[in-house]
Amino acid sequence: MELLSIKYFLCVAESESFAKAAEALFVSRQALSQQILRLEKFYGVKLFIRNNPVELTKEGKILQFYARQVFVAFEDANSQIKSLSDMKQETITVGMSRHRSQVYLPLLYEQFKPINSKLRFKLYDSIETEIEKDFLAGKIEMMIGPSIDYVPYVKKVEGWQEHLVLMIPDNIFSQLTEKDKKILYSGKTLKWQALVQFPFLKMKHTNWLGKLFDDICKEENIKADIALESGNICTLINMCVAGAGIFLALDPFLLRETEVLKANKVHLFRYNLKTINKICISYLETRYLSKMSKVFIEHMEQVNKFMDKKLANIPYDKLEE
Repeated sequence: MELLSIKYFLCVAESESFAKAAEALFVSRQALSQQILRLEKFYGVKLFIRNNPVELTKEGKILQFYARQVFVAFEDANSQIKSLSDMKQETITVGMSRHRSQVYLPLLYEQFKPINSKLRFKLYDSIETEIEKDFLAGKIEMMIGPSIDYVPYVKKVEGWQEHLVLMIPDNIFSQLTEKDKKILYSGKTLKWQALVQFPFLKMKHTNWLGKLFDDICKEENIKADIALESGNICTLINMCVAGAGIFLALDPFLLRETEVLKANKVHLFRYNLKTINKICISYLETRYLSKMSKVFIEHMEQVNKFMDKKLANIPYDKLEE
């Protein structure tokens, strides 16, 4: 059995297609098939059910589990040897959702640049389900996002708390009754029945924030008038600023827009009825961590204070004396 055959096997297993795997590996489909047949002959079992998409057999799933560990160990050895030969420059492989990386990565870089000016990041940014899949496969050193509690070999360091924010543009807020405004200013959460007459903006239902919005509407027994549904949270925030509707947002995505929010009189209120997960730094217990990744984890208390201070600068509405 050769390492090359295992590499080809994993590529087919992850892409669920011989054609896609051959393209990714820059080999002919025939050469790929020969490597897989060689593996199947070595073990004396079928590893794939050749449907469309290709499926792993029971034996194939067992091989996939251990083959991933082999390649993670191989990559860890490369990383450790490289770090010994070059202690001055360190690369941290980080996985974050595409939206969060836009906000958090510049802030994290700002925090760690004084520690190591030659720090480099290798970023995996995609939707959270894809990031989680790559992380558990050992392709990513650390994942920054909600914790993964269902996998025993995933370790986490708790980070900062994100909060839901109800964004109400001034053209809508001015139409609320004084009673409703006082409820919002008191820190309590206004029943959405008072807002149902106004348009809403929402994330697509494939995103957890969109699903949360749908759950709230169901609990409140209302049918919201959706002026815009999008998969881009930044677009929805900007549309709220333009006065297009009310938006249930996440506080970190407002950090870069504080001056714009003030200038356009967008009213911001913590939405306290729903508590969301803390952001965590997750890493695999079985995976080698680079020197800078360990430093990163050791400085989490400092990072948390920095993030909390940043989030505290969001211009929430306060009752005027």
